[in-house]
Amino acid sequence: MNDNQFGYIDRARDQDTAAVSYTYNGPETASSLPAAMTSLSATLSASTGAVEMWLYNNSQTYYHWIEGTPDNQYLFQVGLAGNTLNIDVFPAALPLAGTYELLPATGHYQVDISTLLPLYPFTHVVLQGNNLGAATSTPQIWVNGHQLTVSTAGTPAPFGFTIKANTGSVTLPDSIQSLKHLLLYNHLLSPATITTDANNIFFSASDLTYTGWYRFNVPAPGAPPTTINSATSDETSLIDTYPNQVMQTTYAYNATNQVTQQTSPDGGTNSYWYDLLSRLVFSQNDKQRPNSNWSYTSYDQLGRITEVGQQQNTTGTLGNPDYVSNATIATFNASGASRRTRDFADKDLP
Repeated sequence: MNDNQFGYIDRARDQDTAAVSYTYNGPETASSLPAAMTSLSATLSASTGAVEMWLYNNSQTYYHWIEGTPDNQYLFQVGLAGNTLNIDVFPAALPLAGTYELLPATGHYQVDISTLLPLYPFTHVVLQGNNLGAATSTPQIWVNGHQLTVSTAGTPAPFGFTIKANTGSVTLPDSIQSLKHLLLYNHLLSPATITTDANNIFFSASDLTYTGWYRFNVPAPGAPPTTINSATSDETSLIDTYPNQVMQTTYAYNATNQVTQQTSPDGGTNSYWYDLLSRLVFSQNDKQRPNSNWSYTSYDQLGRITEVGQQQNTTGTLGNPDYVSNATIATFNASGASRRTRDFADKDLP
């Protein structure tokens, strides 16, 4: 894990150790996609506007969404992959029935996000500026509360799309699997507002003068891993983060929750056998196994340890690590060829 991931974990732990009450002031149910895209078209056509988005992808490999507006004025695409964020605003027209034309005044915007990597499942993005749909000026792009330098001459986005022309109709790309929240404004957001929203782990908006707030891909109440609790579909950006361990330790347990086998990268495999009172009586590790050595523990009638040590036993068998009967214990101990180490407990005075 790297420093950014540890910082994310620390932030989650800070929240977990505090009594958290949250406020969410957005939609509770899934929004109408046509209504959202109609509002997006109005924002792109306005003289000044801001498009605020929360994107989600738990695999953290890429984030992408693309939609056409119902008035056929724009095709809008957002994609995060590798070290770049690409936003494409395609002005469009329908010159003839069954045709779809992307106009020359297309805005292709790209920012380098390498200083913000790794991204986490939820990513906050803001596109804002003047005449966003006309590409007459370079807009601002913010990612997770950071304003980044925008390039209009970067490499093309790695996300392709298909427009299908049918008799009298056109089928546009339709993909919003990475889009969680879309907020639209007819003014620019202040840096403080953007930073506040990016850092809000419950997705509350701080500027309530939006022209529309739309929510998509809403989970069922309590659905993991994003919902706050079992009774709500409200979500949090604090999702458990686990390192991609390549050296794992595994455990097996018996019916009384005692370890019967442990396998670790540095310790190998350790096996444990218990009597019917759930007391440890035999164990064996990887160093003992080649020479048929076993560690043993003996008890008196009051359950006190009377002897511990190591024996070599090449003929006795115990079966898989689990419980063993008193008869099996006695037979195994009797068949041991030697006991190299023996420690005796003190006995009561007469």
